Amino acid sequence: MKTFIFKRENNNFDDVLKDKNIKSAIRETYIFDEHLIIRLDEKPEVLAYITLMFSEEFIRMKDLVPDRTPKLNIDYKKK
Repeated sequence: MKTFIFKRENNNFDDVLKDKNIKSAIRETYIFDEHLIIRLDEKPEVLAYITLMFSEEFIRMKDLVPDRTPKLNIDYKKK
């Protein structure tokens, strides 16, 4: 499965969820404050379509979840 994360300020993702080319490939959907996460079957035509139509709204998982890696001299000190 392939995962896509969308971000919109208006929190309206109906066009993505109801698109007839994508709808049949959707396996999981998560909607929360200004974000949509969908998991799709890896059908090449669906992946190409969603990338062409909605790529401007994609974000990376790193943008969604902050990096919590400890930092030297901030979170810990080296002896």
